[in-house]
Amino acid sequence: MEYGIKKTFDIHISNQCKGIAIIWMMFHHLVPYTEFSGGPVLCGIYLPGVLGLTGKACVGIFLVLSGYGLYKSQNHYNSIFQFYSKRLKKIYLTYWIIFDLFTVIGILFFSGSFLYLTADPFTRLENLLYSLSGMQYFIKNSGYMGYNSAWWYIGLCVLLYLLFPVLQKLLDKYPRCFLGGAILLCIFWREQYCSFIMIRKLLQYLPLFAAGMLSAHYRIFERAGEKLAKKPKSSTAVIAGILIICIIVKYYVRNNVDICLQLDCIISLLLLLEVYHLNNVSEGHTTAKILTVLGSYSFEIYLIHLFITNMYTTMYIYSINDAFWMVVVTLCASLLFAVPIQKLTSFLSTRKALLNFALSGLLAAGILLSVYAGC
Repeated sequence: MEYGIKKTFDIHISNQCKGIAIIWMMFHHLVPYTEFSGGPVLCGIYLPGVLGLTGKACVGIFLVLSGYGLYKSQNHYNSIFQFYSKRLKKIYLTYWIIFDLFTVIGILFFSGSFLYLTADPFTRLENLLYSLSGMQYFIKNSGYMGYNSAWWYIGLCVLLYLLFPVLQKLLDKYPRCFLGGAILLCIFWREQYCSFIMIRKLLQYLPLFAAGMLSAHYRIFERAGEKLAKKPKSSTAVIAGILIICIIVKYYVRNNVDICLQLDCIISLLLLLEVYHLNNVSEGHTTAKILTVLGSYSFEIYLIHLFITNMYTTMYIYSINDAFWMVVVTLCASLLFAVPIQKLTSFLSTRKALLNFALSGLLAAGILLSVYAGC
């Protein structure tokens, strides 16, 4: 049976990939070092633990998707100001609402966990303001991940968004040089080359972001999809096989950060290609629909989930003692907050910029008042 290319790499496919990444992230934060009574074991290896220990690949998936999506949507903006305004507002409005909400919850009900916000290395007020900026990981070269340790990624996203217009011009004008530079950086950059955290993290993760941009520029998924669709079953099996091999290799070299990042680039591109290919050769299944829903709320889930797993309700989550159900419960609990928060941010984003800034200021002021009332 012959198959053709039925779909572009659109928002639905992107959300399916984000759904996979967010599940993988859950395993990474829940079960990397602990074995539970539930979950498969193969050759003495606890498989959910493998997913946990290799789960940092979720960062790579999100970065490749970000680079791809930004490049594909570049023509939707009339100016750099409009680009920055829309993108940064989308990040910060959601971030500040969740920050404000869970800070208040922490003060009122989980005072012990709330003390993370007042911990070293900064003063109490500095911690608060730096965390609000999302740049706490990079400020003063601290490596401080913030109130919620998963939020270090916010600063990385903001930096890459700020760099994107320059990267986009370089790619459009010098595509081969851009490709060569990304490959060389991926292969030869080493973590120990730079002690300045902001530069180190940017150069570590830039190849993943660039891979997404290059995939959009060269239409890699569409071109590869045309060839893969000629032999759909064997193509699916081959890509899945290479993916599994890469994940196994990453598991055994997991202590080598540089090799893991190189593997993350391969894993991310192969995963996106596999999801794209499956969407072209099969009709939508329930799994695809579930992943699409999870992906559409992935940013909110990412911001929320550690409060459930590691801060406020850790004891209840780990009492489940089954990796699969721990992930399911955490996802469901995160969605209970994510759905209304996304509706709220969507509502606020349709209002004028002045209103958005005023609301943001009120949120920040509310947090400050809450902090000093609660401490």
